[in-house]
Amino acid sequence: MDRGRFTAEYRRVCQAALKLMMEHLRRKGWQDRFILYISDEPHTSVPGIKEQMIALCDMLHEAEPEVKIYASTWGYVPEWLGKLDVWGIGVQGQISEENLKKLRDSGAQLLITTDGHMCLDTPYNAIERMLPLFAWKYGTRGYEFWGADWLTRNPFEWGIHAVHTQSDVPGKPQRIRYPNGDGYVFYPGKPIGIRGPVSTVRLESLRDGIEDGSYYLLLERLANEKNDAPAKALLDRAKQFAPIPNAGGRNSEKLLPDPDVLTKLRNEIGEAISRLCEVEY
Repeated sequence: MDRGRFTAEYRRVCQAALKLMMEHLRRKGWQDRFILYISDEPHTSVPGIKEQMIALCDMLHEAEPEVKIYASTWGYVPEWLGKLDVWGIGVQGQISEENLKKLRDSGAQLLITTDGHMCLDTPYNAIERMLPLFAWKYGTRGYEFWGADWLTRNPFEWGIHAVHTQSDVPGKPQRIRYPNGDGYVFYPGKPIGIRGPVSTVRLESLRDGIEDGSYYLLLERLANEKNDAPAKALLDRAKQFAPIPNAGGRNSEKLLPDPDVLTKLRNEIGEAISRLCEVEY
């Protein structure tokens, strides 16, 4: 089968469905905030997959040139340059800084994909706190996580997932257990008598990281406007905490041995922001 060629009927149905969806999004005013998540971890080593992705992107862009097509590729696939509009990249070392630059220079948008890296193992120095730092340093729009409440056991009783069966290839099932905490960052309140979701250390880390990110962006703007050398040096120091490659989320104690470091750094950045604002006024 030539996976780079679709039947006329398949093209007609897919393009009609996309047009209908985009019309709805435009009526709501949501089209600029929408990405079409077309594939999670495409198996690029499988014959025909690269050609199939090219054909899919061409078919969808033909129907709706402005639709932003996204795939969680983790790495760089040169054949898809100019085809995918938004790339889900891995910051643990799956893609080089050189190829990140190629994607940015092409006009592509970037998100960090995090499957298997947001885990329970090291909650206080979790990768969750650091993701906005990686996003700021490497010019991504943010990060995406495949699940926030995928629970296979009662999380108040178990810190691990249940074993389940899944298949990457039809007819070849395998038993697998996902990393501890992968797929959820908050707990259901009902098992402990609370109405609504229950926060977690990792969810608080996500919030802290997002707040960190606003500090980086604000100081960067002020440092460039004032051409302030100490502020620029402080930002360079922050970037040193986000190297590529790195140990990854399940080994975040190696990536961030002391979780208080980022809090102390944020305080320094806050003082620098205050100083530069005082100069401004």
